[in-house]
Amino acid sequence: MFASINNITDPSTGDVTGYISNAGIPSISNQTVQELDVITPYSVFPTILVSKSVGLAWWRNMVAAKKMQNIYGSTESTRVDGTGVSALLTWDSKVTTVVAILGGVTDFVRQKMKTDEVYDEFVDIIQAEYSRVFTHLKGEDVDFCLPQETVPDVGLVDFTLCK
Repeated sequence: MFASINNITDPSTGDVTGYISNAGIPSISNQTVQELDVITPYSVFPTILVSKSVGLAWWRNMVAAKKMQNIYGSTESTRVDGTGVSALLTWDSKVTTVVAILGGVTDFVRQKMKTDEVYDEFVDIIQAEYSRVFTHLKGEDVDFCLPQETVPDVGLVDFTLCK
């Protein structure tokens, strides 16, 4: 599962080697070149909102890899070849998944927007904007699938407190 994310950490310096924004769903991306060698557990949050069991199967598949768990929860990202992780702690890589597991924020945001009398206008604008860009999405009729690959163990050592 891909999403914009911090790249791996350089083991010799501890610095993140960059940010990856050109990752995601190629059929709806506006970026012609995709970087698909780094995956992140937080990428599953939309799937969890629609199919909790499938989303959590993908999450578990990623966090089972070496160094993908730490004392704060899941690690930011890992290379798909298992050669490195991003040892960085960010809010979005943690909270989005937790919020999805708890059912999301749709109900109380909708309620507040209706109270403020902005909900109907918001829905109209969103429908108009999305229909201009996303006319036909490939894969809308495809069932969710479970992970078929795992991140290989190539010798990374788990974080000391997470064995």
